[in-house]
Amino acid sequence: MTEAGSTIGAYERVGQWIGEALSASVEILALARIQALESRLVTRISAQVDGDDRSFVLCEDLAGQRAVPRLAVEEEFNLVCALHASGVEVPEPISSGPDPDRPETSLALYSAPEPATQVSSGIETVRAVGQALAYVHSISPNRSHLSYLTKRDAQKTIDFLRDVIDRMGAHRPALEWGLRWALCNAPRQTGYAILHGACHAGHIAPSGQGRVQLVDWCDAGLGDPMADLGTFCAACWRQGRPDLEAGGLASRQTLYDGYIAGGGKVDDARVRYWEIVAHLKAAIAIFSEPERPTLNGALALQRLPELELAILRATSPETWHVRDCEVQHVA
Repeated sequence: MTEAGSTIGAYERVGQWIGEALSASVEILALARIQALESRLVTRISAQVDGDDRSFVLCEDLAGQRAVPRLAVEEEFNLVCALHASGVEVPEPISSGPDPDRPETSLALYSAPEPATQVSSGIETVRAVGQALAYVHSISPNRSHLSYLTKRDAQKTIDFLRDVIDRMGAHRPALEWGLRWALCNAPRQTGYAILHGACHAGHIAPSGQGRVQLVDWCDAGLGDPMADLGTFCAACWRQGRPDLEAGGLASRQTLYDGYIAGGGKVDDARVRYWEIVAHLKAAIAIFSEPERPTLNGALALQRLPELELAILRATSPETWHVRDCEVQHVA
């Protein structure tokens, strides 16, 4: 189904697969690729199901090694099912299974988020994000069917990022500086929560009345809950609004207030640490994706100096904890 939108036959195959999943008559009206990573393809589908208009999102694994530690499509589907059953607002999971044409390829089908009937303000949206994250972080990760979620403390995260740079042969002094700072200032891990792993404005779907869906869970894992807040506040995800620290939508305090209202506790110092790590991850992800002669690829490369400058500004020498760094390095 990788080239699903190119032939009538592909429309029929997709429609047949969805029809079997829903036990309904399905006619595909349109397919549109909305995301293409090195390990997966995401397609938005418009269809008629028993005569009613419906929209879906179809995810499929692509062959090849993952350059970054993302969940497989079936693993993500299982996680979304568990979150949906726990009351988290996520896309409704419908079905998963092998591609009928390529049994080695896994597919997962979700209901597409419905457009909000009432537009929420940035403040309402960010408060809702904070509350949603607090609820996700309160869910016990000690479930046998979620055993594939990997633990990612600061040390493991930095080790992974450094390994990516080494494997790619990249020479970026600002990133080396930032990685060393992150190692020296890594907070002690006090527990593990389920993390979205890439919570920014592009991965939320406002549904009106101060509610949001959290979408795209392929980067999920277990770690410090402040990492999700740090990612949402990172300057690289503020959509050109550096004055609105929470995703370019509202103030940092608004996110914190929502998180506290949802039953969470905020550690501002840890949030700011993970903000810097989010910049490092965003910069290094540019190297880890396969080279593609696309506009998005060119725009990503243009962001590198901006990301490196943000890292340098946040890691000035007076912020280093040298003694901690020496102890961790020896360990």
